[in-house]
Amino acid sequence: MPMYSYRCVNCYTIWDVFHKFSESHDEPCDNCEGELSKYYGSIQVSPAACPTRSGTHDSRPIDLEATRQNEKNKEADLAAYKRLRHEGLQPPSTVGAAKLESEAGTKWEVKAGKAVSKKGQKQLQEFLG
Repeated sequence: MPMYSYRCVNCYTIWDVFHKFSESHDEPCDNCEGELSKYYGSIQVSPAACPTRSGTHDSRPIDLEATRQNEKNKEADLAAYKRLRHEGLQPPSTVGAAKLESEAGTKWEVKAGKAVSKKGQKQLQEFLG
């Protein structure tokens, strides 16, 4: 059950009352028999709720083009992730899955989440025979 704060309009005493959302508190103040009204105290906003998502007072504008590009990348990454999973492979994350899909040559690279360079692939093939 949620707790609501009520304040007396006569003596300004604050009372904390537990009741259901659908109920109201119509009882008078215990101190002076005055009327109680809901009291909304100070409100605190988390830095994570701010547009910059930082604890600093950063006034840099939001880069909308970068945000659009990130959204586009997310769509491509999710589609690549789904294709890799359909093939029975498990990339470590959806982030970067499109790049991993295009560059990885083996299932081990997909599983590790890092594609080996062309030079590294050649050296690996020589080593493994």
